[in-house]
Amino acid sequence: MVFLQLLVAVLLLVLVCPLSQAGEITFTGDARARVILRDETLFGNEPGGLKDTYDSRVRLVVNAKSPGGAYAKGRLRFLNKWGVNKVSQTDVDMAYLGIPFGPVILEAGNMKNNVTRFFEWDQSADQFLVYWDMFDVHWRASYRVIAEGQESIFEINRLEDNDNEVFGLVAVRELNERLYGQASFFYADDDRDPWVTGEFIEPASGAYGSIFFEGSYKKIALHAEAAYKAGNVRQSRDETGAVINLDNVNRGDGWGWYAEGKYSFESSKLYLNTGMAISGYEADNDFGWILLGNSNNEPISVISKLGANGDWFWIGASLENQPLERISAIAHVVLVRVDAVTFDDDSILQYRGFIETSADLSFEITEGATLTWKLGLLLPRLVGTYQGGEVQEDVTFATYARLQVNF
Repeated sequence: MVFLQLLVAVLLLVLVCPLSQAGEITFTGDARARVILRDETLFGNEPGGLKDTYDSRVRLVVNAKSPGGAYAKGRLRFLNKWGVNKVSQTDVDMAYLGIPFGPVILEAGNMKNNVTRFFEWDQSADQFLVYWDMFDVHWRASYRVIAEGQESIFEINRLEDNDNEVFGLVAVRELNERLYGQASFFYADDDRDPWVTGEFIEPASGAYGSIFFEGSYKKIALHAEAAYKAGNVRQSRDETGAVINLDNVNRGDGWGWYAEGKYSFESSKLYLNTGMAISGYEADNDFGWILLGNSNNEPISVISKLGANGDWFWIGASLENQPLERISAIAHVVLVRVDAVTFDDDSILQYRGFIETSADLSFEITEGATLTWKLGLLLPRLVGTYQGGEVQEDVTFATYARLQVNF
């Protein structure tokens, strides 16, 4: 039914658009198909072996603009996992509008909240945004609804309309033609009754934010960031009291920083990234490499986020080269040391460090169509026991190929 409604809406847009001389409607999108091969044994601590999977996705983006400057954007996704246990899904993962009020712009709806890749990126949010410029600063204020009280499974939260909300402010300023900075601050206000489960559960309220700088000079570019997240926010809970982030056993307030430099020469670029994630702070899953972090983009990522289960310290070097006009390649070497949290539960691996070696090769088949191949090895250093036995430290191998078309 949902798919039928979406199809009808798209067809109506296509039919109406040529008849309307006042507004403007454009369509963009992308499509991909992937074959993925990855080790499912969790460094030799789980049964199984190499597993191959196949999937495909098509996304259609609709942009509409009125004569007065108001606009709307929606994105329709078609997802398909191949095989006997075939999984198909169609949904809308973006639907919002924007209206200018003189120098102020208001946006409302479901959108992707993007602050920085280290802090928060490509996260779905139901929110209001207000943009304006003042004192040579570009401001963005936000009001986000995490849980609506009147839709609660508990009567007291429905009666009292106890919501879980986030208020935010982001300021961006261009300091000079080569340097700009960004500061962000958010406060989560969890007003849900903490006794609904029969025992007290700490509300998921608290502050979080980051400071980011990016600049360049001749062939050198640098960006750096420091971020903080309160423990209750980072270890936020659902309404039954269950902790959402079970992958991180550290319940304290977390913080982290990183710096990355880039040096460009001839047809190559050299990157150096170093940083740390302390007291349970986890970088967003859009930050990292191929096997460490960056799981929102890499289907073969082994550790979803940098910072899980301990204090992380890393340094990574990457070399990007474009030997031919249509061919580009990048290689990574990443060293990580982890001061693991000590705990008695042997159902969670205790990390001491990792070494990632990985590579990415892309070939532009034709304009807008690309074939990409990625692969990597991850060497772990683990301690303790796992599920009653001595922990294993097998090297993990993973690879995948992707065909992608942008239109």
